[in-house]
Parts: sequence; structure tokens; C-alpha cells
Amino acid sequence: MDPALAEASLALARALLLQGKITEATGQLVQAARLHPEKTEEVLEELRAVKDRAPGDSSPRSALGEVLLKAGRIEDALLEFEGSLELDPHCLERMIPHLEAVVQASPLTAHGHVALGKAYARKGLVSKGCQSLFAAYRLDQGSGESVLRELRRVEESNPAAPEPKYYLAEVYFRKGLLEKGLELLKEAGDADPRSVERIAVRLAKLLERNPQNIELLLTLGQARLKLNQGDAAGECFRRILAIDGAHAEARRLLLGVDSQ
Repeated sequence: MDPALAEASLALARALLLQGKITEATGQLVQAARLHPEKTEEVLEELRAVKDRAPGDSSPRSALGEVLLKAGRIEDALLEFEGSLELDPHCLERMIPHLEAVVQASPLTAHGHVALGKAYARKGLVSKGCQSLFAAYRLDQGSGESVLRELRRVEESNPAAPEPKYYLAEVYFRKGLLEKGLELLKEAGDADPRSVERIAVRLAKLLERNPQNIELLLTLGQARLKLNQGDAAGECFRRILAIDGAHAEARRLLLGVDSQ
């Protein structure tokens, strides 16, 4: 804590504002709050005034977010960081560390994970973006529709990536939409054959809770075929035929396994 230096930063910020140097001024205001936390409310007032005078500039909102985060006002900080990104989509590089700090400070806040996931995805960090979005859903299933919307957007922008499909499937499974989830897992395996083993493990877990589900057995059997696990695949197809002896696809696939 250094009150004298904090006062100097405030004075410099005001001088910079008179010169129209908003980014430099907001940086000095953030510095003042760091140097002397008792100045936080005064700094926030100054930053809000700058924000009102320059509504199209992202730097006052980013600076507000930093000061609010330091003061433990997580939701308010998030709103400012998101507002800054809306004003300047090119500030992702600068904004991602702030959003990571939000999640670190408040790991149980779903809103923070959603904001970070969106930022990661826009930066091209698809896997990290999907993980953050799914973390938000796990924390607050009431956020399901917004998470689904964002995951669909990531999937549409990255059709060859398996991760959006995988995490979309996970949300659908948790919503009880098994068939939708299975379809997406198939697409994920087609998009990246390296993901098939991971998908097979997930399908096997699902099968423990849904042992009579024919579509699930069929999808798992097909995944095991891709992994050259003929015996395990054949077991899936036999289980299908034990449930539905007329299932043509399972019979066809089993014949292929037995003929090898």
C-alpha cells in the first residue's frame, strides 16, 4: 500500500484524460487502486465517468473489470469484461487472462466459465473453449440452453473438430436426449478417428445405465470395430439380437465379424 504513489497515479490519470489519452489514463486509475485499495470506490467513480464520456472505447470497461475483480465483485467484473469484448473483439489476447483470473477467483461461478469458454473459442482454442462451456453446464444446469447455443456455434465454426460434438453429446446425455447424443458421438468419431477410443469408453459407461438400448449397443459395436476389437464388437451385436432377433444391421455386422 502506497497512498502517495496512488495519489500521483490519480493526478496523472486526470492529466491524461484532459489530453484525450483514455487508455493510458485508465491504466493509471487501475494502478491507483492497486497501490491503495482504500481508493477503490474513488477509482471506480472516475472509471464510470470515463466510460460514460467514451461509450465506444473498450479500455474503461476493461479497467473497471480489473478493479471490480480485485474488489471481489465477480459478476460486476464479468459484465465489464464482456462489454469490453463486445466493443473491441480484437482485444481477446488481453481479455483472456482477465477471464481466467475471474474463474480462478470464483471457480463455482458458471457465468465466468461461459465467458471464458466463448473467448477461448473465438481465439481458436476450441478444446479449451468446449471444456469451459461444459464446466459451466455442470455447475449450473439452468445454463443449459445458453451452453448448448454456444457449443453449437463452436461446432458450426469448426466442423472438422471432434471436441464440440463430444461436449454437445455430453449435454444431451445429461438432458436425457440419448439418441441426439449418440448421433453426435458418431459424428465426432468420423471427424477424428483418433477420438474413437475415448468415445468407446464413454459409450461403455452409458451402457451400464442403459443395458437394453439397441442404438447404444450398435454405436458401441461400430466403435469397437473401428478399434479392431472384433470380439468385443461381436458381443455388442449378439446382445442386440438377443433383444431383437430381426435386427438386420446387427446381424449383417455380426456376420462380418464372424467371417474374419
